[in-house]
Amino acid sequence: MLTRILAESDPFGEDHQTVLDSLDAVRQLADDRAVPAVATLMHRKKFFSRKKTRALKLAAVQALLGIGSSRARSTLDEAGRSGDRMLKKAVREARGTA
Repeated sequence: MLTRILAESDPFGEDHQTVLDSLDAVRQLADDRAVPAVATLMHRKKFFSRKKTRALKLAAVQALLGIGSSRARSTLDEAGRSGDRMLKKAVREARGTA
């Protein structure tokens, strides 16, 4: 259900808070099945919505850290290496190596 919300919602529009709340729920449930949806979402960006983009990326990274599976960790590692600048910074901050 949560992965469907993440896939079908607009994280930069009216659904922004819903997406953030869903990512928090994914983090608390720590279900490995949500990793692909979270990974797709954390790579999204919108040029004129820096605050929402930053909040989205931080929430997605926190969700992956909360899941903690090997798949989630490898997704975070990949994002830290090949993601955009804001995503790399979010991964560093979340891991405490800012």
